Amino acid sequence: MGELFGVCEAKAGIEFHPYILKQYNDRWYLIGAAAEDGKILTFALDRIIEIQPSDIQHFEDAPEDLKERFDDIIGVTLFDNCPLQTITFWVSDESKNYILTKPLHGSQKTISGDKETILRRKYPQLAGGMFFSIECKRNYELISVLTSFGDNLLVLSPDDIRNEIINRISRISKMYHLINPSVL
Repeated sequence: MGELFGVCEAKAGIEFHPYILKQYNDRWYLIGAAAEDGKILTFALDRIIEIQPSDIQHFEDAPEDLKERFDDIIGVTLFDNCPLQTITFWVSDESKNYILTKPLHGSQKTISGDKETILRRKYPQLAGGMFFSIECKRNYELISVLTSFGDNLLVLSPDDIRNEIINRISRISKMYHLINPSVL
């Protein structure tokens, strides 16, 4: 295990400086930097086939505070130049207590007062339920979590995230329609 935290060489020939382990969704990830350009890389531990110690004996410090790297995302995927976005969503009465007791992200806030009144006027078809917001950077895990609630969670803004979810649901519907064309 001692060599794991030195410089490692991946089978593909990537020299890699491992820095931290992070768990997400019952999978452990190794986060570090490529020796060549310092780019931060993430590898799922259960997908690593082989690690070979490198001949390089020095250790490179992390180019950034890697713990802070995950403050603005859900999961482990961080895209370069991805802006922080405020995501506003509605959750049904059926799921609101789950979201209240197990927030989707550390930035989650319940929307109430005047802001809730404005949203209720704008979306009268969303009877009951609660409105929430989170501040995250867009990634695969964010979209997956938001989509996982099905019709019990509707993203209201921003448009790009809502449209990505609509497109994903449309693709899913088309795939199911292929195997069961009589339903829809």
